[in-house]
Amino acid sequence: MRKVLWGVTAFLGFISGINLVFTSLVANGAPQQAAGASLSAAWVVVPYVFCRALDAIARPEKTDDAPAPSPPPARPRGRQDGDFDRDLA
Repeated sequence: MRKVLWGVTAFLGFISGINLVFTSLVANGAPQQAAGASLSAAWVVVPYVFCRALDAIARPEKTDDAPAPSPPPARPRGRQDGDFDRDLA
């Protein structure tokens, strides 16, 4: 379902770009260009916000009850070939 909604958002972004170019070419003045640009932005922003909201709802909540991560294992002292009579740390 998530991929379908993001696909719809991408498709509307493409249509919005076409609408923006068409409106810029056909508009008779700045108010018409501004109205076309805002409509083009709304076609992308509304589905994007909807998809982000659904992603946030579907994401599991973080809890503080999770156990603390264990520390990394201690690095052995000395050389890796077993000669531990000198410290090379």
